[in-house]
Amino acid sequence: MKMAKDFMQTHVEGNSLGLTEDEVAFYDALTRDEKVKEMLGDKILVQITKELTNTIRKSMTIDWYDKESVQAQMRRSIRRLLKKYG
Repeated sequence: MKMAKDFMQTHVEGNSLGLTEDEVAFYDALTRDEKVKEMLGDKILVQITKELTNTIRKSMTIDWYDKESVQAQMRRSIRRLLKKYG
């Protein structure tokens, strides 16, 4: 029951911020540490989350031959994005 309540609370919080389910997952990962949320604020975290989700979507592929290079490209894109926002 507690887990179901947590899921519902997360869903409601995501809707209030205008985030999709995928974006909520990244938002939760970014805000796991309360200091980050206090330091950056919700607006910047929502921007980071949306850009991060778009970056991952653009980089995704189903070609297993390119798996390692695609993962490296995703890591590079994520590092650039996080560096951009400090």
